[in-house]
This record gives sequence, structure tokens and C-alpha cells, in this order.
Amino acid sequence: MGLEFVREDAGGAGAPPAARRPAPFRQHLAHCRTADGVRIAHAVAGHGPALVKASNGLSHLDLDAASAIWGHTIAELSSDHMLVRHDRRGCGLSAWDVTAPTLADWVTDLEAVVEAHGLERFAMLGISDGAAVALAFAARHPQRVSRLVLHGAWVRPGVRSPWMAETDGLADLREAATSAPMAERMRKIEDAIDLAALLDRVRCPTLLLHAAGDPEVPLAEAEWLVSHLFDARLVPLGSSHHLPQASEAAWPQWLREVRGFLPHEPDASSPLATLTERETAVVDLLTQGRDNTAIAQALGLGMKTVRNHVSNIYRKLGTGNRERTALLAYDAGLGRTFRPGPQG
Repeated sequence: MGLEFVREDAGGAGAPPAARRPAPFRQHLAHCRTADGVRIAHAVAGHGPALVKASNGLSHLDLDAASAIWGHTIAELSSDHMLVRHDRRGCGLSAWDVTAPTLADWVTDLEAVVEAHGLERFAMLGISDGAAVALAFAARHPQRVSRLVLHGAWVRPGVRSPWMAETDGLADLREAATSAPMAERMRKIEDAIDLAALLDRVRCPTLLLHAAGDPEVPLAEAEWLVSHLFDARLVPLGSSHHLPQASEAAWPQWLREVRGFLPHEPDASSPLATLTERETAVVDLLTQGRDNTAIAQALGLGMKTVRNHVSNIYRKLGTGNRERTALLAYDAGLGRTFRPGPQG
């Protein structure tokens, strides 16, 4: 699953013909291999805490930034985070010559991407069909996901409308993203999604956003989902679109909610900037009110290791106790939870 650099034209076996040139956008594009040998294209843009976006079938790394579907979301989130994206197998710049995929295959694709970037624990974003991929990954790897942002999610079969609402840019992106047979196959997988039995494995704080007038997935599905997640909050949006639209009044609210929930990069002068990635994860959980036992369980660490991390954190931050540490960390966006307490 090593890193492979990609030519500027992003061509190669299994890639779709280049029909359009993308708008200029600063991203580093590369390839990796999954455990079963499939070539996956992935990209990183921006600086800050890592935010990994789960894949969508309607996606093309070389065109998304210029599309009306994803452009505004990518631009905003990469302005204050290191945004990691990828094209799932059979789509975009990833290998098209693949056998019929499954939801588990899409999770495998995501595993390869986070390994290629050397990410241990990170926040995740899942929009529409990507929400199921994000949830399935979080259920399989609860120690690696610090928090989830989900938009337009569904986790039960028969919930999604049989038709897709048309929005600006949808037809062009659909044509470039994948073949018609693969699009049909993906639609069948998405309509049959059933993650109800896995939800109790998702332990991280989860922010759900959902358009009140979503024409594809009813708000009732989000209401059901938030009631079955351990640590979650639902924000209904005054919108009638399935995907976030930059032109509508709900978009600024969407950004406020997401940015208020995700961690921020500390100022260089802040003592929080001296913490290691692991220490930051410990502080995040400590600020949620978790005791050492819960921190050890969440991160897969021994109790002695957690105690050593906490002591080092107190020393680096000059705080001396959990309360002062939490006050400092919360201002940097750490410790966001909807279910505070020692045994999170």
C-alpha cells in the first residue's frame, strides 16, 4: 500500500478519457494500493488538523474543485484543515477495471488512503453515500476516528428516494465520475445499505446535518440515526437540497456548525502546539471529561501509558490538573462532545 506519484495528466490504465481540464486548485495527487491490489487515487489540500472525507460515487479528484457539487465544500474545508479525499474504486482517477464492488470494498479503499498518509487518529466527513462509508470505517476502527461529521446520511435500506434530485453540475460530473454500469451497481449497494447493527460500535462524537426538506433522504432518517448513536447531535437545516449548496442561506450555518465541531490548529505560540499527535488525542478525550480508563479504551493504550501521557501534558502546558487543561484545550476546538462524562 505504498505511495505512487501520478503524472500531471492523471492518465493510465483504467482511467476515464480526459474530457475537461479542471480549474486551478492546489492539491497533491497520488496513488496507493489497497490490500487487495486495487489502485486508488487520493489527494490532500490545505494545512491544519487532518479531516478525511469518505468517498462518494459522484466524485472525480481532478474535477471536483471546479464543480458546483463539491467545489465550495472543498475550498472552505481545506482553508483550515488538511483535507484528504479519494476516488473509490471504479470512479474518478482510481482504477475503473474492477469487479463489482461492495460497501466493505469502499472501506478497504479508505483504509489504504489513511495508511498512505500515515494518519493514526483523525476527524472524518461523510456526505450522502459517503456517510455510510464513514460510519462503517468508524465501526471497524473506533480507535482511529476522533469525531464524525455526517450530512444527508442514511443507514437503513428502503429509506432513500428512488430518484436523484437534479442540481447544477450534476450531469457533467456524473458523466466523468464513472461508467453507467458502475453507477447502476453503486446505486444498488447504496439503496441496500443496512448499518443498524454496527452503530453501537461508533463511539466518537458525531455531528449530523440534514436538510429539513431533503428530497432524497427524509429528515426522519437522521432523527432515527441520532437516537441510535452513542454521542451525537442533529442539526436540521432550512434547505430543500440533498447536498449542501453554496447559494442557499443554510450554507453559512453548515460551515459554522462544522467549524465549531472540528478541532482547530493551535497558534504557534500556544503550548498546545508542543504536543505530539498522541498527546493531542489524550487531551481531546480528557477535555470531553473522560477518565483514564475511558481514554485507554478509546485509544487502545495501557493505563500506565495514559498516566504518563497525562503527566507529560500537564508539564508541557503548565496546567497541573485536568480542569485547567480542559479550559485551555476547549478554546482550541478540542473536547467537543454531546455526551460528556468519565466513561464516554
